[in-house]
Amino acid sequence: MRENIIMLESVDSTNEYLKKLARKDAASGTVVAALEQTAGKGRQHHTFQSNKGGIYLSMFVKCDDLSINDIMTVTAKTGVCVCLALQDAFGLHAGIKWVNDVIYHEKKICGILVEGSPVVGNTIPGLIIGIGVNLNQESFSPEIADIATSLKIEHGREFSIPNFVDALVSRLDELRADLTSQVYLEKYRELCVTVGQEVTYTIDQVLHSCRALGIDDSFGLITEDGVLKSGEVSVRRK
Repeated sequence: MRENIIMLESVDSTNEYLKKLARKDAASGTVVAALEQTAGKGRQHHTFQSNKGGIYLSMFVKCDDLSINDIMTVTAKTGVCVCLALQDAFGLHAGIKWVNDVIYHEKKICGILVEGSPVVGNTIPGLIIGIGVNLNQESFSPEIADIATSLKIEHGREFSIPNFVDALVSRLDELRADLTSQVYLEKYRELCVTVGQEVTYTIDQVLHSCRALGIDDSFGLITEDGVLKSGEVSVRRK
């Protein structure tokens, strides 16, 4: 395991822990990982269940003044990194539901939250890339049990957390070396399970329903009604 990886048994939030280190001038590439979060958080102020059995990991990346709009592209590229790490560590093939939910056997196995730290005007000198992956949980609370799963639930055996951390950090280090790299775009298009599906989403409290047609060059979701640059979509079950 490389240097600058802080392993914890439990923490409120790896993102919040790493933000404190970033304010103290942590080195780019510093990683905080925990086996449990007591106050995990997801996108759009959602909570993220972070029970023991999963791995919760955040990486600090210093960057050359990315724009706030670049956060979505880094988020999408992080999803690719998770899928590649699952393949590297375990030979398993996952997909991505737009924008950043990693899907395995049609259920969510990973959440991603990328935050600027700190934001200065409209530019971001540093990013916190936060990832939570369900490896060895045996159950989930009733409100998410029908949409979330873990590798252990799907395969009936334990998966090595150290092996996965090594694979994931290696893939994130590749991303960190060039956050604007376009090599992730075609891979994202290959992995995105949303394309070709009937989806629903809400804009200004109006529910839209249409078919997802593709991914544009900035990771926006091309639909019959236009291009979505942010937000959440639901895939309509057949």
